[in-house]
Amino acid sequence: MKNSKHLSAVILCSVAILLSCEEGMNLESPTSSELNAISVDENADAQSLITNYSFSGQEGDAIPLETAQRWTSKYREINPSATKAHFFGHEILKQILAEKECVGIRMYYALDDDGKRQIVLVGVNSAGENLLPQSLTLDGEDGNIVADASFPCPSFCPPGSEL
Repeated sequence: MKNSKHLSAVILCSVAILLSCEEGMNLESPTSSELNAISVDENADAQSLITNYSFSGQEGDAIPLETAQRWTSKYREINPSATKAHFFGHEILKQILAEKECVGIRMYYALDDDGKRQIVLVGVNSAGENLLPQSLTLDGEDGNIVADASFPCPSFCPPGSEL
């Protein structure tokens, strides 16, 4: 039960974070303590990669509900007909987190074959590398997977949600 509550909180925070990202963002903003541990190529443009970092699995923080409401409201104002959220069940999240060397999940924005927004999930190791399957099939022998098959909101929206 405790793991279920923790996983629900992780999912809620993940959705809030995904919804808060605006279409034109070029670079995520790490905390000041994270900035001290990384370096950026001085000659690179805004799309360049941050180097010299590692993940511990402790990344991410809870945010106040008021902040989540403000961010999701702003997103809906700018994107009134866009997908608001994606739901992933705990089993697929546990499967990714159970991958060898996995310390977290990276979520990619994507457009499916019909042009609808999707979220693609992959496990990530401490070096920040995606843990991708060795084969292009769904059931790679290495145990790594790429996931989507989420339930989008709309149509699968909670009634009366504050987000």
